[in-house]
Amino acid sequence: MSQELENFILNYNSKVDLDQIRFNCFEDEQGGYYDLNDVFRTDVSNKIRDLKYEVSVELLRDLFVAHCETSVKAFGCYRYLGEIGQALIVKSKTTFVLEYLHYSRCSFDSAKASGMVNWDEELVM
Repeated sequence: MSQELENFILNYNSKVDLDQIRFNCFEDEQGGYYDLNDVFRTDVSNKIRDLKYEVSVELLRDLFVAHCETSVKAFGCYRYLGEIGQALIVKSKTTFVLEYLHYSRCSFDSAKASGMVNWDEELVM
């Protein structure tokens, strides 16, 4: 893991760092768009896949929201969005359930990806 990504993940503070991962749409002259934070957000998301229960709930929430918001414009979503959503709910219990439900329905793609989770029996009971 690069030192920059490791420091970002381990020291994440939403008030300071959110601008680096939030959906930041830039529309070009031809009517297309690109997300200025897409590459970095995807790199962070890929790096936390093995650490998802060790990173802050704040980072999981902000990544989940950013990927869901991106899916509206991108007509697709981050491949492992369901894993991030699952980790968010497992770590936060009921704290972010309403946010999870709201953002997972941003688009057809985010809804489908968010549905691809394996809920632990303890959470469902």
